[in-house]
Amino acid sequence: PGGSLVDRRCTTGQDGLGVDTCAFTEVEPGRYVVEPEGFALSLPVVVYEHETVRVMFFDQELPPGVVGWQAEIAKNSNGFAADPQADAKIRVRADDGPAGLVIALNSVQGSTRYCELAPVSDLGSLACEFGRLRAGVYRLVAETTGASQRLFVDGRGVAEISLAPNATLDTVAQALAAPVVGYGAQPRPAAPPPTTAPITQVVAQLPTVAPSPTIPLTPTVVITPTPAFEWQARIVETGFSGAGAIGVRVIDVKDQPVLLKSGDWQSQTLLTGSKPELGNYAVEFGGLAQGEYTIELVDLTEYRVQLEPGQFVLVEFDYVVVQ
Repeated sequence: PGGSLVDRRCTTGQDGLGVDTCAFTEVEPGRYVVEPEGFALSLPVVVYEHETVRVMFFDQELPPGVVGWQAEIAKNSNGFAADPQADAKIRVRADDGPAGLVIALNSVQGSTRYCELAPVSDLGSLACEFGRLRAGVYRLVAETTGASQRLFVDGRGVAEISLAPNATLDTVAQALAAPVVGYGAQPRPAAPPPTTAPITQVVAQLPTVAPSPTIPLTPTVVITPTPAFEWQARIVETGFSGAGAIGVRVIDVKDQPVLLKSGDWQSQTLLTGSKPELGNYAVEFGGLAQGEYTIELVDLTEYRVQLEPGQFVLVEFDYVVVQ
């Protein structure tokens, strides 16, 4: 869980759970990767307090001639410019299943969110959705299928990803392709030259007027670079409660591992979202003495804060556009 590297193993066919089942018990809340040895497969899992999670690995028959899966952008209302809102959505839709397929959404700041494909009556297909997304580049991965797609969302647009089996998909090339940013400019087809009808002679010979030549217009395509982002931290609240404490809030990033360090001392890893009274998504470290502390968002960024005796400090992290 969190930042630890401890491996645990179980063997199917034991503990009376069936020939193809095994279980891990007394699992602490946190992030895990379940991997059946020898199959080159793995599945990330987030376990919450008092929660039971069932993971299933199975063989899947693809239609004749189909060798993989493809993720395509079916709809996209996102533009080029980043918006300060955090209201973008990415919907994943699969008409051919399979139900329960885990979809991972990776952001450039290192956070990952998951959803599972399930029947949606309004769409008439399997789907799941990621909401409240801030502007940035995201990579969507259909776990165990090899299908992925990268795209930029502007903070308020909606994108729909269609997932389907495909016989000619080069998943590696697609994963390395540049992110899709908006729709881009579409050149208009050149207009055909005007047809000049012959001039009828009435009384006198009228001069023939040659038509003006048509000058083709080449549309100018303006390439807008993907906006740059960075982590920023600020102290949003201070007070004195009699017991030293530091709250950490990471905007719109749930289950992010957070460490608190001071000199040679280091706290246990906590996941954002465990202290909802401090906002979405927050943690709190209590019982702290006076001194300087370093807040570490694991693998993302750090921030130093000075704590006075009995003081409470709330630090907020946000991933924002660089001006």
